[in-house]
Amino acid sequence: MPKPGYCLKIQGISPNFEFYTDPFSCVVNTGLGKAEIMHAIELLYFLNRVDKTIYEHILIYADPPWLRSICEFIVHKNNLYPFLIIFFVYSIFRNPKKGFILLATTLILLGLSDATASFIKNLVERHRPIYQMGIYIAEGGYSFPSAHAVNSMAFAVFYSWKFPKASPLLYSLAIVIGISRMLATYHFPGDIMGGWIAGFLVGYLYVLVWRNAEERFAKKISHQGTAESGQKISF
Repeated sequence: MPKPGYCLKIQGISPNFEFYTDPFSCVVNTGLGKAEIMHAIELLYFLNRVDKTIYEHILIYADPPWLRSICEFIVHKNNLYPFLIIFFVYSIFRNPKKGFILLATTLILLGLSDATASFIKNLVERHRPIYQMGIYIAEGGYSFPSAHAVNSMAFAVFYSWKFPKASPLLYSLAIVIGISRMLATYHFPGDIMGGWIAGFLVGYLYVLVWRNAEERFAKKISHQGTAESGQKISF
């Protein structure tokens, strides 16, 4: 619990805890009373402690060096890109028009999901586990949420809609990538869970937009076909 006369700086839903001499300097213009603010601080402190405790136990009891090396290999971007390149080259080779549309659609989706992850990271500003534990200070970027978890889950949601039979494989890959980022010591469990939730929402909204666009396009084609048929009959 915070010391008397101090408060915890709230930085989004997954805070880094920093002490300030002004008890309520960090919660100005929230519209909440002091009691509600303190309850929120206590809840955030508790959730953060649980998250860190789970991470520490996993690190000690369920993360041997050989497994960490495998996880590092799985989530390294240079090992993920070749599979995506092969997939899109194959898609374009089979059907150039649909392949290029699929490529553009995926780039937009991953751009949106990555931007979402970056926005939340900069809003929350939670440091990575190795930084908080004092193992490695020169870190790169913030921890919450995991961008890998956001991107992989968004990808899984969209492509599960496009290719339902591949749904189990896609979701399994998203889960493996997320867990691997945690076991590779880049994220707390909460970062992965938050990333999966954010990625699912991004992917689901993208599916809704894409489905609406497809329906509009189909109706337009249908109307054009009906008009052309009517013209042929009138002749």
